Amino acid sequence: MSLQRALREAEAGRVGAAERSLAAGVQLAALRVSAADRAIGIYREALDLLAENRRVSERLVAAGSATPDAVARTRADESAAEQQLAAAERERNDAVRALNELLRRPLDTPVPLVPDSRVVRTPLPDTAVAISAALDRREEVLASRALERAASA
Repeated sequence: MSLQRALREAEAGRVGAAERSLAAGVQLAALRVSAADRAIGIYREALDLLAENRRVSERLVAAGSATPDAVARTRADESAAEQQLAAAERERNDAVRALNELLRRPLDTPVPLVPDSRVVRTPLPDTAVAISAALDRREEVLASRALERAASA
């Protein structure tokens, strides 16, 4: 094998590794956006329930069936949920900016919610098989082998 060919294979391996790393980064960023979207939905629903709980507590206090601290506890729960919602919204904004940065888009480009039906779920392979396949096909390993061939050429 010629030195030039081995060096081309090594470069192709480095490029492949960079492409795989970028694709993984994009997938992780998209998952962060999706997870934050789900959290936002949960906190919004929780706030609706807590508002109803506060209303009931206020009625019970007005009727003399509960003490005023029940309303105070409910308001504290609402406040905590509002803070969690704000944190989830900040996390989503951060995740959207990170995804857009990886995709070289303007940072404020909206990212649509991906429905669960579009997420592909595949069974995990056996660990030994996965390690063997990674060692056989991993771009970094292929580049290293090509460099070894270039050194011996």
